[in-house]
Amino acid sequence: MGLGPEWMPANLKTLREIRNDSVGHPQKRNDGSAHFIVRSLMSPKAFQLYSFRRGVEGYEQRWIDVPGLIDENVQAVIAALDQITGVLETRRHPDGCDCRL
Repeated sequence: MGLGPEWMPANLKTLREIRNDSVGHPQKRNDGSAHFIVRSLMSPKAFQLYSFRRGVEGYEQRWIDVPGLIDENVQAVIAALDQITGVLETRRHPDGCDCRL
């Protein structure tokens, strides 16, 4: 379709990184990072995520708000789909008819 990366809302990348950090995919980044969830601080709506990065002293501690992430993700996907719909509505069918793709 040729939309390019500019159609993707910026916060989708951040959401993807949080998801990957919390479920064990960071090793595919080859950046020497390690992440873990503190089980004693988990709840149905939030958890604490610790991150260690190569070359950085100490650790990063983040509280992850699950319902908030879901809301952000839904809004980002809606924005992306709105942009895609806008592009599709401006394109004409290849045989020249006045119908929209």
